[in-house]
Amino acid sequence: MNQKIEYCHTSKGVSLAYTKTGTGLPLVKVANWLSHIDYDWDSPVWGPWLKSLSDNFTLFRYDERGCGLSERNVDDMSFEAWVNDLETVVDATGLERFALLGISQGGPIAIAYAQRYPEKVSHLILYGTYVRGTQHQDLPPEKLEEMKTLLQLIKIGWGQNNPAFRQVFTTLFLPEGTPEQIGWFNELQRISTSPENAMRIVSGFDQIDVRNIAASLDVPTLVLHARGDARIPYREGKITAQHIRGAQFITLESNNHILLGTEPAWQQFLDEVHQFVGIENKVQIPKTPPAGESSFKSAQVNIDLESKVVKRTQNLNKAAFQMKHQYQKLQYAYEELTKSQTKLVQTEKMEGLNTLVSGVAHEINNPTNFLQGSTHNLKENLTDLKQFIFELAGEDANPDIIQAFELRFNKIETYLETVNKGGDRIKKIVQDLRTFSRLDEAEIKQVNIVKSIQSTVRFFHNKYEKEVNIIYDFQVDSQIECLAAQLNQVFMCLIINSCEAIQIKRNNTENMTSGVLKVSTTLEENKLCIHFQDNGCGMSEKVQKQMFDPFFTTKEVGKGTGMGLSISHGIIEKHQGEILVDSSPDKGTTITIVLPLFLGKSKK
Repeated sequence: MNQKIEYCHTSKGVSLAYTKTGTGLPLVKVANWLSHIDYDWDSPVWGPWLKSLSDNFTLFRYDERGCGLSERNVDDMSFEAWVNDLETVVDATGLERFALLGISQGGPIAIAYAQRYPEKVSHLILYGTYVRGTQHQDLPPEKLEEMKTLLQLIKIGWGQNNPAFRQVFTTLFLPEGTPEQIGWFNELQRISTSPENAMRIVSGFDQIDVRNIAASLDVPTLVLHARGDARIPYREGKITAQHIRGAQFITLESNNHILLGTEPAWQQFLDEVHQFVGIENKVQIPKTPPAGESSFKSAQVNIDLESKVVKRTQNLNKAAFQMKHQYQKLQYAYEELTKSQTKLVQTEKMEGLNTLVSGVAHEINNPTNFLQGSTHNLKENLTDLKQFIFELAGEDANPDIIQAFELRFNKIETYLETVNKGGDRIKKIVQDLRTFSRLDEAEIKQVNIVKSIQSTVRFFHNKYEKEVNIIYDFQVDSQIECLAAQLNQVFMCLIINSCEAIQIKRNNTENMTSGVLKVSTTLEENKLCIHFQDNGCGMSEKVQKQMFDPFFTTKEVGKGTGMGLSISHGIIEKHQGEILVDSSPDKGTTITIVLPLFLGKSKK
């Protein structure tokens, strides 16, 4: 099988090399990390991929800008430029509808293209890929330092004849490769691009974030990922599938980022792809006729029948897949509608509660102010009356009578002071009610989050104060941009759930010491982290997987509604944050809310 290399040019004049091999359903392979369409063809690494795919597809592939036979000296090495390169190649081929294959860093590019041109992409196949680059994965500092070190290795030793520096990358791609395969891949990296371009490409890949694009995708999608992939972790493949509506996810048992033609996972990959697009292995037609004319005609009839059966089977498989995809879309739409209805009901309930709380606070505040004002006036009049009586009694008054009057006046003053303290407490409760409801703050404002937490705790703590000791550890007393009333709802939900978890443990544990709910704040990378840590009953993994579902509850029928975390999760997402859960049965739960200090734009 021979390949013919052709060239096309982007709107800005960048030259791109592409080629076409095989026959069958059109399949466009998006360029990925360092390719060379001429050198790849006979390689021990990519050769099995290209030849196997060409057996059942008309395979189109190209070298990305800066690599292989495409133009090396380019100014723009951005994600948008990579997507435009794919658009240019597709336009040059004249394809109107085709399957699209995105491998590794080619996956996000394929996702973006399919989102823009769903009418052109019949099937989207993603292998070993991701929807968020390393800069968006919340990696620990040591992992980020490792990424910087890899970039430094590219800068220092990429173009050298000694492959030691490139060997680091090869090990990540082919940990189980043979010496021949490893040597070839080392050389591919050297000849496919310059050190400068390699650094720019890696840096660009790390910045990719197509999560929002993937969420709006409406194309039949198959996601495959090797469980032991050291280059792009297995979890990123699962996250990719979770972001794409109706996507199928297949786990391949391999440690290689690039599957090798000799491992079982490679055959599984081919089988899954063939089944996904609805094709079978081609019928092998004899090159020469059997002996005898009648025998040849009989064989030819059988071959024709077999070809028709294969074609009919392909059509049936394709129709079945389309029906399955439509069913998945309907099921997804129904689930989204159910969630929206549930959230609408709960949101209306919370808005009604806020209105009620605000109204009660207002109605309580007026008589409280009247009571405290009257108490103050009464105390002043009492002092004047006391002085008047003593002056009236004169110096010759009976000392016992004077002392009796003194005691009664003191008691009355004590009663008035008690009433005044009660009024102060009522005013504090009213202030907490107002802080909790915050109906006057329907827009994003700067809010002292510590005060909001404390007022919410005071509002609900009375119910649990005998069983739960709430302690604070505010390392950060920060102002953040937020919708305060909505965040207060989240705090209320977490506080109540923690206190009830402690109650459950107390009821099921003899001689349990006092329950503890620790509320603390920390600052990590310009994000405020609010931790709610309790020593309650904890949660199993099964409960943790369901805890954000609407109306999910661990209570018996008739003893409560949902945990309220579905709405809480939506509120935190609206604030561009996330909720992290760490829980073990009988050991307690820590729920962490991570919020940015500043929001990118207002969200009502």
